[in-house]
Amino acid sequence: MALLHSDVLCPYCLQKLRSRDLKTVCNICGKLVTPTRTESLLKKIPKCKKPGCKGFGSVKQCSHCDFKLPSDILDYEKYLRFSILGITGSGKTNFLTTMLHELRHTSGSPWVLSPMDADTTTIFQQNDKEIVASSIPQNILNWSTSASHDTDASADMVDGLATYIRHNCGIAPGKLINKDVAVVFTKIDAVKDTFGSATVMQPSPHLACKGFVKADADAVDAEIRDWLESQGENTFLDAIDINFEKSRVRFFGVSSFGQPPTGRNQLGKVMPHRVLDPLIWMLSKEGIVPTL
Repeated sequence: MALLHSDVLCPYCLQKLRSRDLKTVCNICGKLVTPTRTESLLKKIPKCKKPGCKGFGSVKQCSHCDFKLPSDILDYEKYLRFSILGITGSGKTNFLTTMLHELRHTSGSPWVLSPMDADTTTIFQQNDKEIVASSIPQNILNWSTSASHDTDASADMVDGLATYIRHNCGIAPGKLINKDVAVVFTKIDAVKDTFGSATVMQPSPHLACKGFVKADADAVDAEIRDWLESQGENTFLDAIDINFEKSRVRFFGVSSFGQPPTGRNQLGKVMPHRVLDPLIWMLSKEGIVPTL
């Protein structure tokens, strides 16, 4: 059995996985399979011991939740974990779908993606078809027509997240959290006129430069912060500042569609804008891509 990294989590219950936390089950009957001494020594896939079953113990399950684990969960040298949070209607699904699409299809992208299971494949293909292939549901069009949302609700979400992190990471109440946070303005196209020729409205340089371009990101960070302040969104900004170390927080502006709808139930060609920027920043923090 491969040696597990200390930072591997079950993608379903989010519990840490150690060698003893993995169950080997038969790919046909689903029964628990215990490798023989010989199978273990020779690193052979164990045969199912159930009489009459010709299956193999090739399926790994989490012992905490019993969900089937991705077959390649043990195969990587590094694991990048991140969560996406946002209030209802803030554009999370559109952002994540277009981000994955850009990773797969943008010329020059150095990364290869593979879904962790059949369900993930089905969900991604459905979302990708609806958004990128312009089979756009009406609710998606309605969501993209305005950048406004309840910032008090967003501030409450930030406070709730901070409380959760402090509780689970043993961080004292009131102490700033030293975790990296990307604050993503997901509908920058809806207010693009207010930004004019600002850096955030220019094409992203990170992928073309094969690294995280800090000067560009610094300019975008300042522009988004200044815009939020000018709109009186101090409750949300204060929630960020009183909970997280400022040096670990970076603001981004993205657009999943690249433009607002041209009319009711009508959307032009989907042209995602800067949707890879937050991910490239996180990759740079992990040393996977260089900071330029």
